[in-house]
Amino acid sequence: MKLKTFFLAVGFLLALNSAALAANTEVRLGVAKGESDTTAYSLSVLQRYEPLVAGTLGELAPTAELAAHFWDGDGDDNVWGGSIAPGLRFTMFTDGSFNPYLGASVGAAALSDDTISNRDLGSHVLFKSQGVVGVEFGESNRHRIQGEYNYFSNWGISNTNDGYSTVGASYSFSF
Repeated sequence: MKLKTFFLAVGFLLALNSAALAANTEVRLGVAKGESDTTAYSLSVLQRYEPLVAGTLGELAPTAELAAHFWDGDGDDNVWGGSIAPGLRFTMFTDGSFNPYLGASVGAAALSDDTISNRDLGSHVLFKSQGVVGVEFGESNRHRIQGEYNYFSNWGISNTNDGYSTVGASYSFSF
C-alpha cells in the first residue's frame, strides 16, 4: 500500500509540472533487482536536449533526469528517495523507426535512510551513477525499453561505504 501511495503522489506532482510535458521529455517507470534481496522501483522524468553532435551514424545529446525511488527490502525495511542526474545519450541510426541507444549519467541522490537492507551507505546523501542500453521505437520513436545498471555510493565522503547496485529494466514514453 505504501508503494502505491508513493507512486501516485509522485505521478500527481509530475503531472502538475508543465515542464514535464514539454517536447523531448519522457516519463519512465522501472523495476530492478537490488543487492541483499531487495526490489527497486523508480519513476522518473527525463529531458533530452538538442544534440551536441549529429551525423549519419547517430547523435550525442545531453540529458537531465529527475527520479523518485522506492526500495522494498525484507519485512518492514523500505527506503525511499530521489535523485537528479545530468547525463549523455548516444542514439544510433536516428533516421529509422527502431533506434538503439547507450546512455550514462552521474548525479546526486537523497534517501530516507542510510541503509538499504544490510548495505550501510554511510549517509542519506549519495551519488548515483547509471548506465543504460535500450531501444526507441514506434510512432515518432515515442516508446523506449531499456536495461539499466544503477549504483548508489557516498564516494568515500563517509568512512562507511558499502554501496548499493541494481540491475533492471524500464519503459518510457515521450511527449
